[in-house]
Amino acid sequence: CIYYHKGKEDTLIHSLSKMSLEKCLDIEGLNYYGKELKACPYYASKISMNEADFVVMPYNLVVNHNLRDNMKLKLFNKIIIFD
Repeated sequence: CIYYHKGKEDTLIHSLSKMSLEKCLDIEGLNYYGKELKACPYYASKISMNEADFVVMPYNLVVNHNLRDNMKLKLFNKIIIFD
């Protein structure tokens, strides 16, 4: 991502993460505000996933152990709905 840089820009990613929790942004919204703030939407979503009450994601991220570990997704005491 062109907007991911270590250092002071991390505050921009955290700002986007906080915004995504307050406004309940989907992927298009994350991309839009990521461009506006010049913050990486991917890393912002990874941060906000830990604080969100409700997360929607492709089933393969939940089922595949390696992908789940990469996303640092913890399933203990979680409700999982497959549709």
